Amino acid sequence: FWEGRRLWSTMTIAIRNLTRTIWVSVKEDDSVDRIIEKKTVINLLVGFAVAVKHYLREEEGTDHEDLKGLISNIRSTLPGFEPLSEQGQKTDETPENHRPHHHKHYHLNHHHNLVVNHNLPLEITLHISAYIHSVDVNVPTKNTLIQNLNMLVDCLSNFERILRTPIPLAYSIHLNQVLYIYCLSLPFQLVSTTGWPTIPVVFLASFVLIGIERIGVEIENPFGYDENDLEVDDFCGIIKLEVSNITSRPPPKVQDWIYSSENHPFENEKNLNAIDARNKDLDEVRSILSQKTRNTSELTREDLNEDISIKVEDRNTDENVKN
Repeated sequence: FWEGRRLWSTMTIAIRNLTRTIWVSVKEDDSVDRIIEKKTVINLLVGFAVAVKHYLREEEGTDHEDLKGLISNIRSTLPGFEPLSEQGQKTDETPENHRPHHHKHYHLNHHHNLVVNHNLPLEITLHISAYIHSVDVNVPTKNTLIQNLNMLVDCLSNFERILRTPIPLAYSIHLNQVLYIYCLSLPFQLVSTTGWPTIPVVFLASFVLIGIERIGVEIENPFGYDENDLEVDDFCGIIKLEVSNITSRPPPKVQDWIYSSENHPFENEKNLNAIDARNKDLDEVRSILSQKTRNTSELTREDLNEDISIKVEDRNTDENVKN
């Protein structure tokens, strides 16, 4: 459960980093085409999170209301995959009490004689990767994009590890049997020394131990629809809302928020804003900065001397009390 939550947080971080870097670092050059490209790729990032949600719930197909609007423009080219428009007709109208099972959905591709499990999130990363390699940005920015994309794939692989690696059946059966044998034999061990309180003691011990065992089974797969599962629907909604807020306005320009009358960069010159400071020469600005450093140093020395005086007075007071 906690591993799944940690991985989802890591995936959210990667999506935020990719969205921020693409929206700010990829130049638009006053071109509508660049804006469309950036927004489309960012939509795929949101689609990746939603596709991961359905993939972990083992809901096949792409015809989900919260997904098809984000990825309807991409087409599959991998061997063994049908075009996205033809893949499955399932919707996200899943019964409330449905919980995904630990089995794999495979379909057989007779043309290639391969057993293929349609991994839609992985396919989405292929399109994002193609955009990253085609976009004209500097090398550090491109490396950052690739690194965060690799983080998404890493999270997906770890999600699959949680989903496809349940507690071994033999271990689960043995643990359950040992637990019940212990609870049934516990009264015979306590009755001779405890007497009638054996009944509530055994009841409480059995309640705690069996409860812990059932909780472990309940949260083994935390990606479903149960009350105790992770709120992945809300997580996807938060990602979509954040991305929409970021892309709802153009990337911030440095001139707009640094060289502003509301920006007061010098703490010891409260009335000096960035626009007025820009009209000063370099020596005046250096002088203001050095004055700030001197004031800070003097303040630090005064505070230190005051602390020393207080400690000396406290020590003298303690000695007088002892005497």
